Amino acid sequence: MSCVELTFLQKHESFILTVVGFLGAGGGMILNYFIRSRCTDIKCLCISCKRTPIELNNNNLEIISNK
Repeated sequence: MSCVELTFLQKHESFILTVVGFLGAGGGMILNYFIRSRCTDIKCLCISCKRTPIELNNNNLEIISNK
C-alpha cells in the first residue's frame, strides 16, 4: 500500500471554504450598506460610485400590518 501525498487544497479545503464564505458574506454586507445608504458619492478602497438616491415620498411607502 503506497502513501499518497495530499495537496495544499486537499489538506485545507474546509478552511479555504470558510474563508471564502466569510469574504463573500462581508462583501454582501458592504454592498447592502451601499444600497441602503442615502449617500450620493460612495468610495471604498479602490471602488467609487456616484449615484442619485431615490427620493422617498409618502406615496412611495406602503405599510402592511402583520396581524
